[in-house]
This record gives sequence, C-alpha cells and structure tokens, in this order.
Amino acid sequence: MSTIIPESELVLNNDGSIYHLHLLPEELAETIILVGDQNRVAEVSKHFD
Repeated sequence: MSTIIPESELVLNNDGSIYHLHLLPEELAETIILVGDQNRVAEVSKHFD
C-alpha cells in the first residue's frame, strides 16, 4: 500500500525538512516498513541487511 501525503498536509521546517523528523525528502527511503508493535522489530529486522 502506498500513501502519498498531499503538500497541503505536510508540515515542513524552514529548511524544507519534515517537521518532527528533521529529514529532507531525499533522506527518506522510497519504501518504509512499519512493524506496528515494537516487540516485533527484532523479528522483522533479522530478515534485512
């Protein structure tokens, strides 16, 4: 599932970074996996480099 946030809904800092993350768009991956439950992080992350 892909979600695109409309520009009108995306809060940016003065430097163009995403508000609470302080990341610029080029610093984000094209695909982001959210595990939901923090207790599943180790289980899911062991499948990636």
